[in-house]
Amino acid sequence: MSSNASLAMPPSPAAPWPTLLLLGAVWLWVCLMLAPEWEINPQYSYGWGVPFLALYLFGRRWPPGPPQPPAARHWRWGLAALLALCLPLQLVYEANPDWRLVTWLAAWVAVAVSLITLWGVGGAGWAWHMAFPVLFMLTAVPWPTALETRVVNGLLSLITAVTTEALNWLGVAAFRQGNIIKLASGLSVGVNEACSGVRSLQTSVMVALFMGEWFRLRGGGRAGLLLAGMGWAMLLNMLRTGWLAWLTARHGAAAQQQWHDAAGLVLFLLLVAGVAALGYGLRRKATSPESKSSLAEVAGAAWLPKGCALGLCVWLMACWALTEAWYRWHERERGPRLVWSVRWPVEAPGFRMRAVEEEIRVLLRSTRSESALWERGDGTHWILFFNRWEPSRVSSLMARVHRPEICLPATGFELVERHPPALFPAGPLELPFRTYVFTGQGRTWYVFFCVMEERPLGGPASVEHEPTRGQRLRQAWLGRRNLGQQALEAVLTGYPSLAEAQRAWLTELPRLIVTEE
Repeated sequence: MSSNASLAMPPSPAAPWPTLLLLGAVWLWVCLMLAPEWEINPQYSYGWGVPFLALYLFGRRWPPGPPQPPAARHWRWGLAALLALCLPLQLVYEANPDWRLVTWLAAWVAVAVSLITLWGVGGAGWAWHMAFPVLFMLTAVPWPTALETRVVNGLLSLITAVTTEALNWLGVAAFRQGNIIKLASGLSVGVNEACSGVRSLQTSVMVALFMGEWFRLRGGGRAGLLLAGMGWAMLLNMLRTGWLAWLTARHGAAAQQQWHDAAGLVLFLLLVAGVAALGYGLRRKATSPESKSSLAEVAGAAWLPKGCALGLCVWLMACWALTEAWYRWHERERGPRLVWSVRWPVEAPGFRMRAVEEEIRVLLRSTRSESALWERGDGTHWILFFNRWEPSRVSSLMARVHRPEICLPATGFELVERHPPALFPAGPLELPFRTYVFTGQGRTWYVFFCVMEERPLGGPASVEHEPTRGQRLRQAWLGRRNLGQQALEAVLTGYPSLAEAQRAWLTELPRLIVTEE
């Protein structure tokens, strides 16, 4: 009798923790992809805190309303199909950590997995109720490069123009050169930020969205808080830049260096305080109700079985292991490194090496950074920059993020022409150079730029210093990762035409390049 009764009892419901563990594992996978950007890009250093804030917001909304039966029977197969994408994404990312398309795809896979899981175990109400904490993680994903360059450089130009006018109105003689403020003494403010953007702009988006959720504002209030936060960030950047410029004009460059980091910290604190104060003010006018269910109701949801959830977690670990095995297997047969450097023309008239500031070295994160300039008897001027990055996960990211078309316009130069890449003979090598023509400071500047991997792909693809999508996929297929990078940039002025400048560069280049063992 008792045995029959025990057989008739329904099976015990699945525990919630394996499902939540799976969601955490998926987002950990994404965070490991984003970590290099958080580490090397000052604009996204706030990303280290976003997972903890998102976890807090998730717990604040938990538990959601009463669970509902899943709308589809086989939603778990859709979940497994999404997680199957983790392996190809991991393989491509390992060879291309600078390809933001991959990190965005990975983040959206994690979003889809999270929402489908919540929808499957608790119904559409759960997915809708918990959507904001899930989507909040996207604030830590770097913006697409084209959008970031257009928006950030535009805002930087506005900030620099307004700050320069304000300084002159206050009696500090200054003029604008791109995104740099030049003082009458010859010193400048904004050099280090010229290529890195408005550091607090992306932070303001994250802070405003967090505060809108913190104070439970309605949609209109959150949108207003977001716009106000971005405006407040721009105003604070103007005040910070203006104060540093005034400090430099009064007390010299040493004072700027002394207070530079402290001013950034104060800016961040004022940004958070200002957005929080505005959010609190809006809170008193409109507060959205929040419904929760009891823990007993949540326990009755259709949680993933322990074996299924843990099996998917093991699959994520297998993606890392298989990716590592794939690249190590190919690295056994790696060819010799192709490493070259510059033989500086110390005998050239007016030749002198230029010290690279420590702040610039930190920004570039290069292993070796050198710069020199010299003049010729015909009135032409040459400036040469050489950088090397030893093999590492972020070497390709750093080598490709600082390009002439990004950095020079930020320092006051206007891009007039950009020519497709071509192979230039350089002694024992052929190096892929892109050619640019800029105007600025009353002159025309001819720029020849090359960035090259230590083991470049063979064939016509080697002329591209900015890989195409097909080349990036080929990198992953060939198991090529953590490649060292070398970059050479020559800036020539005083020549009557691009053809004359190119002829001079082609003549000089073979004497400058030397290969290393």
